[in-house]
Amino acid sequence: MMYIPYLGFIGAIVSLTGALSVFLVGMVYADLWAAHRRTRSIIKAREERGIKEDDDADDDYDPFVDEIGTVEDD
Repeated sequence: MMYIPYLGFIGAIVSLTGALSVFLVGMVYADLWAAHRRTRSIIKAREERGIKEDDDADDDYDPFVDEIGTVEDD
């Protein structure tokens, strides 16, 4: 491949691009894995302390609904 002009340069660019892509994908995977482990540890710590999350408190609240007035169908 080195005998053809510029083909070695193109090959080097392609291989470096592939290596960079693998590195970046690996970094994203590692970040997501670490975030997942951290979230699990936070949830476990809350359960051990006995803190329960109240998910039902905000179920009826919709921030996108205007509370100025309602329109009733006649």
